[in-house]
Amino acid sequence: MKTKYSVALILLCLLLLISPCFADWQQLSQTGSWTACDRTSWQGVPGQEGGSAIWQYLNVTDFAGYHAIINFSWLVNTRDWYDIQTLKKVQMVWNISNIYVSISCEDVKNWGGLFDNMWFYAGSNVNSSAFTANWWEFWVAKYVRDPTDFNVNWRDTYDIYVSKVNSTAVLVEIYKNGMDGATRMISNNYAVNSNFWSSVDITFKIWHEGKGYFKGGMTDEIYTGTYTPGVPGSFLSPENNLVYNFIKNLLNSVSKVLPSWLQDWITTFEAWWGFLFGLLTGIVMGIVKTAAPFLPFILIAWLLDATYASVQQGSIQPLGVFFMTMFNFVTAIIHTVVTIAAAIWSFIKFW
Repeated sequence: MKTKYSVALILLCLLLLISPCFADWQQLSQTGSWTACDRTSWQGVPGQEGGSAIWQYLNVTDFAGYHAIINFSWLVNTRDWYDIQTLKKVQMVWNISNIYVSISCEDVKNWGGLFDNMWFYAGSNVNSSAFTANWWEFWVAKYVRDPTDFNVNWRDTYDIYVSKVNSTAVLVEIYKNGMDGATRMISNNYAVNSNFWSSVDITFKIWHEGKGYFKGGMTDEIYTGTYTPGVPGSFLSPENNLVYNFIKNLLNSVSKVLPSWLQDWITTFEAWWGFLFGLLTGIVMGIVKTAAPFLPFILIAWLLDATYASVQQGSIQPLGVFFMTMFNFVTAIIHTVVTIAAAIWSFIKFW
């Protein structure tokens, strides 16, 4: 009997000396207000503009891959009448031993809700926690509005695959699955040390910001030993920015009938165009975001001044000037857009 107790005591001491190993996800933090904030199920509170939560899974031995499926029941941007642009964003980030993967689902309303756009951003990087737009790609999300409660229901789901290519390479792929089929959004390889697979730490963070509310969730699994991602057998080409693609295709068409030295110049310009397009877009949007919030107040002040002047003068002429100026401004914008569209169409027909 003494021998048995001695053996048991020795085994207990050995277990105590072994460093602890998490057998499941552990939540590290949670901020903001949530209706639900489990690791795989999230729901925001209407009126709450922000919140975040972080989970961690430590020491995955013999790591072979990770797969997550993301879906949203709805994602809704709620705006005030005076907002020129409003955004509701839900972003997720995985840190797999310094292999970073990020996705962002956004509902953006512009110009008082006249334009309502759903966007999905995807990106991956190595040894970088700074998730900046220079390594993101974006696509239009498919959605349908529920007429009973005005929720925006997403039609797309998203697959995130992280897998072992060989002992020194990791593959990250993200797919969008919608009514029009599967689209491979990114496919990036990263070099790692051969001992990367022996002990992998995974951190998952989700946060939301902006006006609105949402409901979504995911299913995911960590694989050890061997793992072969079940990626779609066929998929569509990425949906890139239409303006950028139009200019790029236009340059390619024109260059076919030009001298070789000019074709080389256009090829160089095309490379710079991608950089300048992103730079100028950022500058323009920065100006719009800075000036746009003041425009409603300027219009209200102008309208009140015109109303007061009409009362004082006993004439509706000041109000008439205000409304005719606004009408002419809107008409000029529409005329400009139509003229540009007609010019582009004429150029297309010419080629």
